[in-house]
Amino acid sequence: MLSSTEAIALGPQKEDPPVRTRQKPNTSAFFTGRKDVLARLRDHFAPRINNERRYFLLHGMGGIGKTQICLKFSDEMSNSFTHVLWVDASTTDTIDLSLRGLSRKLTGTDRSAESVLHWLADLQEEWLLVFDNADGVPDVVQKFLPSGSRGNILITSRNRSLGRVTSFENSLELSQMEEEDAISLLLKASCLYMYISDMGYRDSARNIVNELCCLPLAVDQAGAAIESGLCTIHDYMQQLSQRRKQLMFNPLFQGASKYERTVYGTWELSYHEIESRAAGNSGSGDLQADKTALLILQTCAFFHYDNISEDIFQHAAEGAHARDINAELELGLPLAITMLDHRLLPVKDDYSWDKYFFREGIQVLLSFSLVKRSSSSDVFSIHPLVHCWSRDRMSQPDQQLHCRMANVILSSAIHWRFQTEDYAFRRLLLPHIKANFEYESQVGLKREYYDDEWTRFSLVIKEHGDWKESERYQLRILEERKRVLGENHPFTLTNMCNLASIIRGQGRWEEAEALDVEVLDKRMKILGEDHADTLTTMGNLALIYQNQGFWGKAEELELRVLSGRKRVLGEGHPSTLVSMGNLALIYHNQGRLNEAKDLGMAVLALKKECIGEDHPDTLMEAANLSLTWSNLGNWEKAEELALHALKARTRILGPEHPDTASSMANLAIIYRCQARWQEAQKLSSHSLELRKKVLGKDHLETLISMTQHATLLRYLGNKTEAEDLNHYVLETRKRLLGSESIHTLSSMTNLATTYESQGRFKEAQELEAQAYSLKEKVLGQEHQYTLISMCRLGTLHRTLGNLKDAEELGIQAMNIRKRVLGVEHPETLASVADVAMTYQQLKRWDDAEELQLQVLHARKRSIGEDSLLIVATMHQLAVTYMGQSREKEGVDMMLLAVAQARRLLAPGHLFLVFYEKTLANWMELVD
Repeated sequence: MLSSTEAIALGPQKEDPPVRTRQKPNTSAFFTGRKDVLARLRDHFAPRINNERRYFLLHGMGGIGKTQICLKFSDEMSNSFTHVLWVDASTTDTIDLSLRGLSRKLTGTDRSAESVLHWLADLQEEWLLVFDNADGVPDVVQKFLPSGSRGNILITSRNRSLGRVTSFENSLELSQMEEEDAISLLLKASCLYMYISDMGYRDSARNIVNELCCLPLAVDQAGAAIESGLCTIHDYMQQLSQRRKQLMFNPLFQGASKYERTVYGTWELSYHEIESRAAGNSGSGDLQADKTALLILQTCAFFHYDNISEDIFQHAAEGAHARDINAELELGLPLAITMLDHRLLPVKDDYSWDKYFFREGIQVLLSFSLVKRSSSSDVFSIHPLVHCWSRDRMSQPDQQLHCRMANVILSSAIHWRFQTEDYAFRRLLLPHIKANFEYESQVGLKREYYDDEWTRFSLVIKEHGDWKESERYQLRILEERKRVLGENHPFTLTNMCNLASIIRGQGRWEEAEALDVEVLDKRMKILGEDHADTLTTMGNLALIYQNQGFWGKAEELELRVLSGRKRVLGEGHPSTLVSMGNLALIYHNQGRLNEAKDLGMAVLALKKECIGEDHPDTLMEAANLSLTWSNLGNWEKAEELALHALKARTRILGPEHPDTASSMANLAIIYRCQARWQEAQKLSSHSLELRKKVLGKDHLETLISMTQHATLLRYLGNKTEAEDLNHYVLETRKRLLGSESIHTLSSMTNLATTYESQGRFKEAQELEAQAYSLKEKVLGQEHQYTLISMCRLGTLHRTLGNLKDAEELGIQAMNIRKRVLGVEHPETLASVADVAMTYQQLKRWDDAEELQLQVLHARKRSIGEDSLLIVATMHQLAVTYMGQSREKEGVDMMLLAVAQARRLLAPGHLFLVFYEKTLANWMELVD
């Protein structure tokens, strides 16, 4: 507080009625909206019985409308205050001048600021003192607060630290306007409010205000530009895209809101203040902190404006010191890290991150509202328009310099670590990497090859599921490494493996196989079979065989990998666990569900212990195991694992990551199997839309989602829509993969199944016959996919009454499966059950019974009693008993089947309803 020996009589004597004083600027005639903020102020400054002094702070970035809101509030509350006094609180000098000016206006004499403050302190009436634009440190305003405990003080500032004057509870950060209010403001300011109901004008206005982020000053000055005739409301967006800097800096519009500054000029003032302090031209501030603030702003101008984490800079700083750059340079490959500017990357003597240095710079930017802190203390954002301004204010050489520096920091922040937090961090980097690429193009930078940058960015892009872009990177890396290092260098071979993995992810199995076979041959010769890199290549090749449906080859190779990794790396090594998980998946796809379950559970437990419950590899294991439990009919365990995988992937990888979409699809399948149709459809639709958005409509994973969704639609009775989806998948796979691709042939079977569900049995039989012929040609008669078509074709012959053909195909498939898979393999038992159904049609009841009893006992031994397969087998056996006129045995068997189904299925499930109706009809016959 200021003391004074002067006295001044500016107010009326106590016995006179109060004279109302209004010494403030006028409110803009265009003021619009902000009802919630005005209501908060009215409530805070409403009359109170105790009349204690009340303080309030409105803070936020320049141009957000703080001053105009205070002016509007003082107008609306004019009857509540005898005096409303306005002070320009930009600096100590402006406050002093404002208070002296108030003295002259009130008395006609020039008195000191202290005299005005003492006069206010002595007033018994309610008064409002507004400190506008108090953007300095809190002490500046603190020194000019009237003594006493009466009156009301309202402060506007870009610096939230002024909350130390008002208390942080009595403060509010302003955000952008509501869209509808911003549209109204634009139309008022452009003298077009008469068109408020015209949809063409409203649409143009909506596009403009959203581009300007509903920032009041920007919207108001856009209206001034339109009103001046510089552009129309319909072509403003085009002008803005071409002349953003000129429009935002144009002095012709700086008086549009009586603000006296343009949009960019508002922030330019803050920049010059920091710049002046950094140069030592101001007595305030910390030179080093101000220099750091400028560097942060210049660098982050070429990141994405949101979710800028301090971790980016910390990872870059610590990673740079952890790398042996000299050893890397000896390889002869160009490195981006050699250009790293360490001014923003301070470390302590032990090379750990010096966060205090960095955070001092952030604090400076926060004090000017040039950045905004998120809920996490080490993550901040920059308003999109401030972000644009921070680039537009630079010359092109400076733009190129800082864009390049941002790029180097981003690439240096990426480490070759694969813990859970590393995946999450790299997901955070992707928007910044993409934004930086866009800015490179805008500022005229040519993309040059730096080995460390390209390999690290490729990793981030691949983990996001962008196979095409990642492949482009890997091809360039391969080209450069072959040229510099040679074709047999370990780094070149590693790159070839990475490229094969990316090609495999796109379903181009033959190309991926050729690359992996080449690498495996070289690594076997150079490194030997037991080298970790050689085993990795073997494992990749096993995955290709698995994806092609060659389960036997995949199993044989994966067992070699597992044995080698146990011997070389140990049983608990993450790579060993990967092999165990892949083997469990092979067992699952072979129908060896109990083996898959047992191995999957063991692997999941080990991964939780070794790499953590939420590590992406652990979540992959949980997702695979959930499907195994689902196929075993244990929906509760399947759902528990699938839900955990979905929630964790959403949190760690992001809601739009391909693995997250995969978890949604898996859970949808589990819900579908339980007839939870609404939940299944919601998840399946969302998963499909995500994959379309992130990967593209024709991506392999998207086509898989379409196939799964079509199956669900078929169950729901939307058979036409299911047909359309299956047809699209088939034609797209033909176009992209060829007519004889394994995926294309599977699509033919899926479409044939849809035709069958529509009662179009002849069309289904013709298409399945075509699929069977091609599978036999491409894959061989004993391939599992060929046998699936053989069985499907037999079923269709049976439906069409061609029982002889059905029997021949069924017996052929059964015998092949017995020989290839074994007598009690699930697929073999499915073939035996299928032949039994044909015998039922032929009225060969005794033959049918014999086969069905074999299947029932084998399935009980294999998967236990609690399975829908057991229920289905019991139902078929009951049908046979009824055909043999053994009605009591048939009803008794059906009673057991229904009781079992009720334990496994929810009421109303399609299968349960069918079994219950069958039982009811039979009981009527028996009675």
